[in-house]
Order: sequence, then C-alpha cells, then structure tokens
Amino acid sequence: MPYSDRGKPPDLSILVSKVKNLNDQEVILIAKTTEKRVPELIEKVKSMHGYECPCIVSLPVIDGNEAFLEWIKDQVK
Repeated sequence: MPYSDRGKPPDLSILVSKVKNLNDQEVILIAKTTEKRVPELIEKVKSMHGYECPCIVSLPVIDGNEAFLEWIKDQVK
C-alpha cells in the first residue's frame, strides 16, 4: 500500500530549480540490499527518476536482527 494511503501525506519538498521554484510532493523509498549491490541500485533508481540529481544515499547497517540481515542476503542473490 502506498505510504500516502496509510494516512500520512507524502513529504513536501520546496525545490529551487535552474528555471523556477517548484513545490513538489515526494515519496521516500527505502530499498534494502547488500553493499555489493548498491551501485546497481543507484543506477536503476537514477534511470527511473525524474530529477536531474535525485537524492540517493546508502547508509551502513551497523547491527540488527541477524535473521532479517540473513534474509536480505538470501533475497538479493
């Protein structure tokens, strides 16, 4: 179910473009993958995104539910 369908509106961004100011609604995507697959994920998101310079960041996982972390590894093989 899209996040906006769960009662919270998408985040509001006020962007300054090269031409004009834009008010735009955005949806935040959290993609779970392994460090090895991050470059591939970045390229895929960039190819699908409408912005010239989309915000794409990778955050390290320091610790977590070991069963979940193993599940992620199994899913991205």
